[in-house]
Amino acid sequence: MNPVKFAIDRPVTVLVGVILVILFGTLAITTLPIQLTPNVDKPVVTVATFWEGASPNEVEREIVDEQEEKLKSIPGLIEMTSTAVEGSATIELEFGVAKDMSRALLDVNEKLRQVPSYPENVDEPVVSSGDTGAAAAIAWFILRRTKDSPVDPDAIIEWQTFLTEEVKPRLERAEGIATVGIIGGVDREVHIDVDPSALAARKLSLGDVRDAIRRRNVDVSAGDIELGKRTNKIRTVGKFESLAEIEGLLVSQRDGQPVYLRDVATVKFGYKESKRTVRSLGQPAIAVNASRETGTNIITVMSALQAAVTDVNDDLLRPEGLELVQVYDQTDYIYSAIDLVLQNLWVGGALAILVLLLFLRQIRSTLVVGLAIPISTIGAFLGLVALGRNLNVISLAGLAFAVGMVVDNSIVVLENIYRHRQMGKTAFAAAYDGTSEVWGAVVASTLTTLAVFIPVVFVQEEAGQLFADIAIAISAAVFMSLIVSVLFIPMLSARLVAETSHKGILGNMFGLVPLAEKFTNGVTKTVLWINASLWRGLATVVVIVGLAVGISWFLAPRMNYLPNGNQNLVFGFMIAPPGSSRGEFDRIAHQIETTLAPYWGVEKSADLPLELRKPAWYQGPGEIPGLENFFFVALESTAFLGARSLDENNVAPIASLLTQAAQSIPGIMLFASQRSLFERGVGGGSTIDLEISGYDLEANKNAALALMGPIAGRLGFPRPEPSNFALGAPELQIRVDEARAAELGVTSSELGFVVRTMVDGSKVDEFRDRGVTLDVKLRPNGGPRGATALEELPIWTPVGRQVALGSVASLSVTTSPTEIRHIEEDRAIRLKVTPPPGMDLATAMDVLDNEIVKPARGSGAIPKSVRTGLSGTADKLVKTREALGGNFLLALVITYLLLASLFESFLFPFVIMLSVPLAAVGGIAGLRLVGMFSDQQLDVLTMLGFVILIGTVVNNAILIVHQALQNVAADPDSGIDAAIGDSVRTRIRPIFMSTLTSVLGMLPLVLFPGAGSELYRGLGSVVVGGLLASTIFTLFVVPALFRITWVAKSKVLARAR
Repeated sequence: MNPVKFAIDRPVTVLVGVILVILFGTLAITTLPIQLTPNVDKPVVTVATFWEGASPNEVEREIVDEQEEKLKSIPGLIEMTSTAVEGSATIELEFGVAKDMSRALLDVNEKLRQVPSYPENVDEPVVSSGDTGAAAAIAWFILRRTKDSPVDPDAIIEWQTFLTEEVKPRLERAEGIATVGIIGGVDREVHIDVDPSALAARKLSLGDVRDAIRRRNVDVSAGDIELGKRTNKIRTVGKFESLAEIEGLLVSQRDGQPVYLRDVATVKFGYKESKRTVRSLGQPAIAVNASRETGTNIITVMSALQAAVTDVNDDLLRPEGLELVQVYDQTDYIYSAIDLVLQNLWVGGALAILVLLLFLRQIRSTLVVGLAIPISTIGAFLGLVALGRNLNVISLAGLAFAVGMVVDNSIVVLENIYRHRQMGKTAFAAAYDGTSEVWGAVVASTLTTLAVFIPVVFVQEEAGQLFADIAIAISAAVFMSLIVSVLFIPMLSARLVAETSHKGILGNMFGLVPLAEKFTNGVTKTVLWINASLWRGLATVVVIVGLAVGISWFLAPRMNYLPNGNQNLVFGFMIAPPGSSRGEFDRIAHQIETTLAPYWGVEKSADLPLELRKPAWYQGPGEIPGLENFFFVALESTAFLGARSLDENNVAPIASLLTQAAQSIPGIMLFASQRSLFERGVGGGSTIDLEISGYDLEANKNAALALMGPIAGRLGFPRPEPSNFALGAPELQIRVDEARAAELGVTSSELGFVVRTMVDGSKVDEFRDRGVTLDVKLRPNGGPRGATALEELPIWTPVGRQVALGSVASLSVTTSPTEIRHIEEDRAIRLKVTPPPGMDLATAMDVLDNEIVKPARGSGAIPKSVRTGLSGTADKLVKTREALGGNFLLALVITYLLLASLFESFLFPFVIMLSVPLAAVGGIAGLRLVGMFSDQQLDVLTMLGFVILIGTVVNNAILIVHQALQNVAADPDSGIDAAIGDSVRTRIRPIFMSTLTSVLGMLPLVLFPGAGSELYRGLGSVVVGGLLASTIFTLFVVPALFRITWVAKSKVLARAR
């Protein structure tokens, strides 16, 4: 059955279908997960291994080298990088995008099992995939004192164990929460403070104490035994149950006398030594972060988390004088971004309907076409659900873009129905004939719009995965609009569009109708004049197309990777002098906080004195806002800090404020910037990573130092990783005299255990206290020993002699790296370069490679043994650009083949495809124009706009060519010129209607600033500019080229006869 006739004859069935689409589409909205940006699958597996107290050199030698040797042969591995720092090793394995990550995890675990052995006290490696940890946190909380709390501010860090055991499990039970992390506190542990002199006097060593504890603190299962009618389990019990039991441990018998642990040590509860500092708004704090499970709705997850925090505060913390306060909420930005997109969607829809009213001059006709917007938009959510997508800023922007596009098909159908009504046909006949006449062109234009997205959806690079959501959203809405235009529009038109006359104000639209008729006649006459001469037509095509290509080439901007967004968070990375102690970091934090304190003591930024908002040293745009929050975190060898603005639309100046606060501190270097929306998740903003690698660490260091000066002069000071590669941390090395040690029966490993115990303490076992597992740590009484005390440390040897440590080992002060990085097993240094304001990523890459690295290698500053390469967003930009370039060509080919199928010709599609370069010049001009008023650059999201143009700008050309061919078929005797002139005259109205509805529907996305607008503003400017330019040029170029092609084809066929 003919679907158009079926729809006209069965209105109830069509209305039921529409109602069901709206009903299920609305339900789909409530089930879609909501988040900020689309899910991006990272083909990365991370291996983390912890070895408490080990130096970076030890970690590299004993863990990293051993693991890399096994992991390097995994199939599909693209790159292997690793980091060795004090106490831990991290190896990151990047795989090809086609790698099955489940298989990758299995491969990694299998290779790790092949590592022969690890030193004592090394934890089992932890393997994870994708983006985990703090970078994926949706919320941050700070533990702080309540008003009038009796808790000592400096004692807050001692609540770590309570948070871990009591608070963390309750928060992780909140629906949708995956993990909860705690940073900054110190855990409880059992301290056994040993007196070395008392040990030596009793002819005991630290190893004897360690071994005695381990022998005693164990439960051994011994199987079953039958006693009468019952079977009893047998277990030898030895686990310590109290500190008194530990103190009463019999260590050994000496000279017939028992030596108990209390004779040589004291046992007590204590806290681990804090090597991390967390401060918030000038006070010590513990930070708590939460990440959600994949695929969950961040809005509902955040609500559940906040409810759990409220319960925890009421039940557990406030009675103790403490509370958790939320300092970061990712949903704040999401709400703002989604609200802005929805606002743009409503405004764009209203503007599109206004355009329809101006052209149609009938409220009924406008209503008929306008209904296509909500039906197609709501129906599109069914496509998102069916394909497993989520609701985010990118997919919502796609729907906002589609608002103006979804009425295009309905406009073409309704306008043709209206034309048939003017011929005197009945409403039903006009609806059927008008729809049947253009449905082929409508299907073709829809298929070309959909076809260009097919290659886009299959771009597998990380940034390319962002395209899938916007492509699916637009495709689903446009596909729904096709169904609406060929079924719903003719059904309504046959019943609502009954009149053909226009009366009153809407009749002439304040005098605009005569002007429109004059414009239509003028365009038609111009087209006929151009086509009157073959050479005139050829000259028109050559000049317009040539200018379009030339201007596009001249104006084309260089590329960036991804927009940064306008997230309310400034993040700073600090480089401190090597070996800085926790006390030194505390001093640095206090000094920075003194400078920043006036900025966080106000309700709003306007309350700040003018000298704070616009200090003499600040030369940037706008004013410095007040601070909503400020935090400082110091780890073992580095520190970072961050702040949030009281004004979410004025965030960037805080980076200058943080930098200024650190400038007055000697030896400190701070790199601060506004955090990118895609930080860590997709490439990490727009930073170029210059990798310098080779086996010789000294050669790498010299090469990096030689490059840092030129880079600082051209692109700004680079941030090195490791941060202190040029200066090692001070290290006290103890070298064992092997001959002397052998004579005394002492091994190097035993001496290493003694030294570690006397300095940091050594974990020797575990103890359960009220259900909580605590470390048992052997430590020196009186605190850590200095160098002189270590030399004089008495040691009881297996041969029965007491000697000083200095008699079997020499002590010397030197330096060692605080961090060792590997790239493909070679030691490496990474310089992170952020292009200065106004410079795009592609230009910065050229400057770095051609003007800095290559001259340095030519001069010998970079030896042949040292390799250099660009990675990070630079590498991702190259890969994504290549993928998009190939998919752009594939989209052109697919569009051409679809047109060839429609017209049953391989010749006429060339005429239509010529509208693509005409759109390109408009797209580039639109991007340049928007860039004059904002920091808008050509990033990979903006490039998608040119792909969208391929499928949309050909629609106007399809209408002209399709109508001209129908005119020739209907009246062959009238001639090709008359057919083309009538085609332009009859199609110019729907062309301008569809173009203006699309342009005005998208314009709010380009013009309205706010949260998330940086993601789609460039894309919108390209599509809007391209549509406007191609519409104007298409009216003159396509008819001229069509006539040239028709005449050439006719002559060839005539000669063939």
